[in-house]
Amino acid sequence: MNKKFFSLFFTILLFSTFLSFTTKINAQNDVMMQAFYWDVPVDQVNHNGTWWDTLRIKAPSLATAGFTALWIPPPSKGNFGITDMGYGIFDHYDLGNYFQKGTTETRFGSKSELTSMISALHTNGIKVYADIVLNHIYADDQQLENNPAVKQYEFDKAFRNNTQYQAYPTNEIYWKIPNATPGDYYIQIKGYLLDWAASSTQRGYDVYIDWTGAAPNGTPTWEYEPNDGNGSFNLFPGSGQTVRAHIASATDIDEYKVTVSTTHDILIKLVARKEGTDANGNWEWQWAPQENGYYVYAAWNNGSNLASTTLQAQTFTGISYPTHTGVGEPNYSWTYADFHPVDNTDWLGFPGTDEIITNTKFFGNDLNTFSSTVQQRLKDWGYWMANQIGFDGFRLDFVRGFQESFVADWVKNLPLLNGSQRFIVGEYWGADYRIRDWVNNVATNGADVDGFDFPLKFTLKDMTNGNGSSFDMANLN
Repeated sequence: MNKKFFSLFFTILLFSTFLSFTTKINAQNDVMMQAFYWDVPVDQVNHNGTWWDTLRIKAPSLATAGFTALWIPPPSKGNFGITDMGYGIFDHYDLGNYFQKGTTETRFGSKSELTSMISALHTNGIKVYADIVLNHIYADDQQLENNPAVKQYEFDKAFRNNTQYQAYPTNEIYWKIPNATPGDYYIQIKGYLLDWAASSTQRGYDVYIDWTGAAPNGTPTWEYEPNDGNGSFNLFPGSGQTVRAHIASATDIDEYKVTVSTTHDILIKLVARKEGTDANGNWEWQWAPQENGYYVYAAWNNGSNLASTTLQAQTFTGISYPTHTGVGEPNYSWTYADFHPVDNTDWLGFPGTDEIITNTKFFGNDLNTFSSTVQQRLKDWGYWMANQIGFDGFRLDFVRGFQESFVADWVKNLPLLNGSQRFIVGEYWGADYRIRDWVNNVATNGADVDGFDFPLKFTLKDMTNGNGSSFDMANLN
């Protein structure tokens, strides 16, 4: 079977240019247009998306121009509300018809506007391909839950199966001692997977501690020495405040004392930081990669270490939704067991170069696509998008993030379109042989997919941007 590679040009197409066509251009093959660009217009003030209406109105002129298919952005509600481009997917079945994340409509419009757009495009002979995100789900601190798998992962310093893996993002863990009774608590912080050869200025962190329910307050203060977790500690300046600190070495422990006067949760948030300079050379306390690992190593109270008992590591994985009431819309929730790491043997991989990376927290919460529950939910969603909403095919986002056998199972579960498998194209950023292998490996598992030819895109870009003599035409081979 000959597999097609699609060359993708990220060009903003001005719809007004199509209005001048008076006769239809008959293309020799199907012509798919990327019918969006990053940050398409949206009325943020009134939480009103207009993009679906824009495409609906342009349907006749797009057909006249010769387009036979449109690739549209992910239509599901994103974690970042009205501004989300859809890749921060939160609720698969919310297409702009449930109020959550501060809005009912998505950045592109409402569910009814989406289906009206699809109907108008179909009437004009144009197929509609939706961008589909199967790799992850984004959430925030409104979806916190106790995550014992991540807690153990941090205590293991991401070392599993005799292998060093990547840290869970420091800022995505909220450490909590629930119902802390009155008394003194000594919170100890350690770091791992840090650059120990660099200056300690590159191994900074913020620690925020709240034990009264106070909102964040006060100007950040600095850790002071001695502070070694071996009899020396810092008095934390106040509930709801933040201290800036550094980890001096792999054995360094920073300790902070807080005094609880009435029973209350103790909440501890850590953020990886570093010292640096701005564009003008001025010192600043900068954001650092959150894969720089910082964690609550111990929490002492009355001679007992609460780290192995009541201390919790909470993550943004306790995801639930408003009751879905539409045809074919299920109601379920997600928990930490649906995302890597799922247990005390699971792990998070490093980003790599261009290989398949199934266990990598590259975006949001990384779905465990080895789970039969996760697989079935995603397959059911794809079927619903095709059968109930009317999409003709799909572009699969970030296919490096999940196994090829699951891609094939997902595609084969879709309803047929006019007796044939629906069109599927994958986004695989990598070398041409990687893309070809992905296409062929999915085919081996029984599904017909295509892949965007990114290497050709960049080659053509180099050719067109050259001066006419610097480009070797052999590169097109």
